[in-house]
Amino acid sequence: MTMPLEVLLRDSAYKLDQFKPAHINALQASITMKDGFTKDAEAEARTQEKRRITLISLEKLFDLWDEHYDKLTDRARRRLPLRSIRFLAPGG
Repeated sequence: MTMPLEVLLRDSAYKLDQFKPAHINALQASITMKDGFTKDAEAEARTQEKRRITLISLEKLFDLWDEHYDKLTDRARRRLPLRSIRFLAPGG
């Protein structure tokens, strides 16, 4: 799956016009986004007999982290120090 730089930079402080065309092309060529998991990861998760492995997306991980953050120990919070940012959506 490829994603244009203008989409990736949409909510960023960086703007596409800050880069030279050659840099834009090089950046675009170097971006690789995977949708899903490798076949090896899926096979490993399926074949576990003693423990259940559930593969989750990064977005789902963040959602779960946010949902359960108040129940985490300080040690767990330091492992992945994320903070939820709330904002009002335009027109909402």
